[in-house]
Amino acid sequence: MRIIKWFILILISITKIYCSPYNHLDIQLALLILSAGDHDGNIVKDANLEFMKINISKDPSNKVEKDIIDIIPSLREIRKHENDIERQNQRIEIKFKELYK
Repeated sequence: MRIIKWFILILISITKIYCSPYNHLDIQLALLILSAGDHDGNIVKDANLEFMKINISKDPSNKVEKDIIDIIPSLREIRKHENDIERQNQRIEIKFKELYK
């Protein structure tokens, strides 16, 4: 009986550790990157040729939309430090293709 209790305790501990939503950030970011790209690895754009917006709010009444560049830090840094829009978009596309691979 004691062995069964220890087994259940260990099983519950392992389940809590590996099933915690806090341990899946890398998977969530990878899925976000894949969903923001097309089949060639380019960032998806809307009809106005702007980067597609993603709703990042948990509350449906308070809609907060950001594009993929605002969400991923390495892309956001390019936007911050590059002043020329054309050069900025070019560097963002190159960096996104690296992340997409």
